[in-house]
Amino acid sequence: MKNNTKLVLISLLIFVLSTIGMTCWYISLHKSVVLNIENITKIVAQVGLFSAIIPSTTFTLIYFLIKNLKSKWLLSFLVIFLFVFFILVIYSITLVMVFYHLDDSKSFLKSFMEIF
Repeated sequence: MKNNTKLVLISLLIFVLSTIGMTCWYISLHKSVVLNIENITKIVAQVGLFSAIIPSTTFTLIYFLIKNLKSKWLLSFLVIFLFVFFILVIYSITLVMVFYHLDDSKSFLKSFMEIF
């Protein structure tokens, strides 16, 4: 039970830090955006929360793989695969962040899904 609580707290911490990081990253990419409370909450809701799902899910999956798999080869392959997947998705999110503006009628999620 103690171990599950620790995992939940670490996952939440990664999610919160990723949300803050992605929000700051979007703000640094778009310096012309007027920073008021409404725009910041819109950035957090549309960009930060969606972008934070990927790192928190990836690191949680890696944790479960490390705890449950005994085969070193399979574990190494899956961790490398998840890491490459993580890099590609973060690259895609960054690409969408560059071209997404708050004034667009489409949401950040719709802009991201247009890539695929």
